[in-house]
Amino acid sequence: MPAEPPSPYRLVYAGLVRDSLRALSAKAKEGGHDLEFRTVLKTTEDRLRNNPSTFGEPRSDLRHLNLQVRVAATDYFYLRFAVDTNRRIVYVLRCAGSARLAD
Repeated sequence: MPAEPPSPYRLVYAGLVRDSLRALSAKAKEGGHDLEFRTVLKTTEDRLRNNPSTFGEPRSDLRHLNLQVRVAATDYFYLRFAVDTNRRIVYVLRCAGSARLAD
């Protein structure tokens, strides 16, 4: 009997990250990039839920917390996130807009 695929990772967003994503989404909408921004965000969230350990680049290990901190870039934003493989949680710690959304 084939093994079941592992359950997806749970995404936990810091409050400031949610605020940043809302602001970046509004900026993308103003610039006529709303659909593309939402597509990039959905693709990013899918990668974070399903295989975060291969998304972006590792930056540091917080061994005492069993977390690997990683960074990733998309066309619209940069992310810093921590992966807890044992508990299957991704903590999205920081989000900053890319040059595409610059004023």
